Amino acid sequence: NFLGAHESSKHAISQWWGRIAFDQLRVLLGGWMLAVILQGEQHVPVGTGLGQMKALRVLDISSYRDLELPLELLSQLTGLRMLDLSRCSQLRSLPKSLGQLTALQVLHVTRCRELMSLPESVRQLTALQVLDLYGCGALMSLPESLKGLTALKELNLCRCGLVSLPDVFGQLKGLQTLNLSLCKGLKSLPKSFQQLTALKHLLSGGRVNTWPSGYGRTLLG
Repeated sequence: NFLGAHESSKHAISQWWGRIAFDQLRVLLGGWMLAVILQGEQHVPVGTGLGQMKALRVLDISSYRDLELPLELLSQLTGLRMLDLSRCSQLRSLPKSLGQLTALQVLHVTRCRELMSLPESVRQLTALQVLDLYGCGALMSLPESLKGLTALKELNLCRCGLVSLPDVFGQLKGLQTLNLSLCKGLKSLPKSFQQLTALKHLLSGGRVNTWPSGYGRTLLG
């Protein structure tokens, strides 16, 4: 019966993760494990099984407090649709293997104050629709490979340390919502910005002083 199956799954998962109590590991089951939420855990012993979850769709390891995030194993989670790495205080960079998550649609990396760069492999995230980098104050630039995010609709760069945007920024043809507010070092936008013809919502908080020639400010929030 369902209850018996649930208890069996509960026991198996408890054995799988050892130190993590099951009530701290909230799991949605649908034949396969579809979501794992490990907010604020001190350790995630992922080497004992996480990489084997080929059907995993959602992984939330926000507020991870350990020194080393086991991110290289993410490359094995090829079915992942949503990844939340928010508030990981020790996170300084994302691994090249992130580009192997070609089915990823939503990526949250908010309030990672030590994050300094995104990998060039980000170009491979062709299914990504939402990229949230809110509060990444050490992030001063974005890679040229950002142009590969052809499905991107929403980009949140609020409170980032950006001083410029790459010239290829205008190639984000599907971008509809862009938040540049409280980016104190960002004073101008690249000429390619006027190529963002799908843009509907733009928030700059008045920080941008120089706009590309011919680009109106009617979207300014």
